[in-house]
Amino acid sequence: MAQGSTSTKPILESQYNECTKAYTYVENMPTYLGGNTKNLISDLAREFQVASTKAGCSPPSPVFVRFTVDSNGAICNVASVNNSENTPHPKLSAACEAALVAAANKLPRFKPGMQNGRRVAVSYTLKLASAQ
Repeated sequence: MAQGSTSTKPILESQYNECTKAYTYVENMPTYLGGNTKNLISDLAREFQVASTKAGCSPPSPVFVRFTVDSNGAICNVASVNNSENTPHPKLSAACEAALVAAANKLPRFKPGMQNGRRVAVSYTLKLASAQ
């Protein structure tokens, strides 16, 4: 199994490749099965709040999260944009970063994105305004 994703779930080599090679916009974007984008952000923020409380960390606000929805609708490659180099946003502690990954992994699968009639991996970046 390949490593390289911050996800705690093991992934296959083919999944790893598509998680690292993802579109940012496609003809039909992935559909969150829990509702619309507002529901996605709300669900992720709620799960992050629970996970960060459990981890004993106090995340800054806002928190920006980047992840990929693979061609099967699974979430992979979860990371905080706050911890990227050259970002003006406050950094997340390792405990908060782990809580963010745990929160994303609790989300339901997506309906995969489509490009030219094929299911493809798509990268997302979301802002969680009230992470605390």
